[in-house]
Amino acid sequence: MSRVIFHEYGTELRQEGDDSLVLNVLCGRVAEFGVEFALNESEREGYRQGGDGFLKELAANVRQDPTVFASRGKYC
Repeated sequence: MSRVIFHEYGTELRQEGDDSLVLNVLCGRVAEFGVEFALNESEREGYRQGGDGFLKELAANVRQDPTVFASRGKYC
């Protein structure tokens, strides 16, 4: 079962199952695409401490270099 924890246009964080947190970020300017990946332990800790602000910063990093994050998950 999946539930949305955070949603702001272009960024969505879902909890999948008991403890997996999956971030989906809309990227691109002309041709848009999504990048989706599970947060690693460091990112999970950043989210616990920084909340939504941390997610917004992480999403900006994903938009800057989506290939790095897509290699941990998928394009969608």
